[in-house]
Amino acid sequence: MNPQREAAIEAQRSAEAQEHQDWLLDEALAETFPASDPISPSRII
Repeated sequence: MNPQREAAIEAQRSAEAQEHQDWLLDEALAETFPASDPISPSRII
């Protein structure tokens, strides 16, 4: 595979991983609302 194609695939995977992290954070916020203590944002694996 050529380097440009590999870089494009890696960029797509990174974008998808970030989108998934955002979704998980949104879900965690929705599940804890309303609450006196907000969630502690961190990378979820």
